[in-house]
Amino acid sequence: MNRKIFCIIPVHNGLPHVIECIESIKKQRVDGHEVKIVIVDDGSTDSTAKVAQSKWSDIDVLYGDGNLWWTGAISMGTDYAIKNKADYVFWLNHDDRLSDQSLRKLIEAYEPNSIQCCGVVYGKDNPRVLAGLKLNFFRWYVKPILYDRSNLESQTSCHRISIDLNGAHGVLIPVGIFQSNCDLIRPRLFPHYCGDFDFYFQARRKGIRIYSVFGALSINNPSTSGLTEGKRIQRISQIPNYLLSRRSMGNLRDRPLMALLNFPPVLNLLWAGIFVLSSLYCCLFYFTRKNKVGL
Repeated sequence: MNRKIFCIIPVHNGLPHVIECIESIKKQRVDGHEVKIVIVDDGSTDSTAKVAQSKWSDIDVLYGDGNLWWTGAISMGTDYAIKNKADYVFWLNHDDRLSDQSLRKLIEAYEPNSIQCCGVVYGKDNPRVLAGLKLNFFRWYVKPILYDRSNLESQTSCHRISIDLNGAHGVLIPVGIFQSNCDLIRPRLFPHYCGDFDFYFQARRKGIRIYSVFGALSINNPSTSGLTEGKRIQRISQIPNYLLSRRSMGNLRDRPLMALLNFPPVLNLLWAGIFVLSSLYCCLFYFTRKNKVGL
């Protein structure tokens, strides 16, 4: 009997990206495994789920009312997979596209009580792959692990490296991890940003190992993301949203709260302060640049 992989994709509009994402999943071939795609549509207004299901009738669709956000949608989809006797859940964002054989490489690298992650390419022409993040709180860094994309795409083995954190751009998780640890996903604390990082912190605390698998790649379209530090503030009217919106990585709540709950004592307070200052600096950068160019 084939083992079941439930691919959970949270969506809120973005139909063209969703279609590309699903097409990349449909190209995956994993012997002895059945891949089931589950879209969690959280209040889309562009008929995303309806169009996708009309194109592929075997897709399951779950609906939210617009208040699930990313973490709530992932939680709903994961619960659905467990109730339907999945062996694995596979988290993927709607603006991701899997490279060929990625899912097979994740399965080949699997071992009990561990999570296997794709490396992430931010932009289709980016030559670098972010394999994940390594943490060293006492040396004051979060180190990105970067590799050359051309070398990884030709990787045929399931070689992998241990990481501490990743995003949710292709994450294979055995359902047994959720059955024995019911509090790994915390949508009430982290509805959107930092929901993925908090999950990895919770998993590591439970002794679950996290790996990035060479050759398993997810190509992300960064233009669809919310307000991130990479998208510098262009107008003064954006500042309130940048500091307060749930869609903003720089909001004054999520990253400081993640630090307070997950970082070592004392250092958690320092890092929370750093995250607050980082967000405020982005706003200051706007005014500094404005004065320099004489606007």
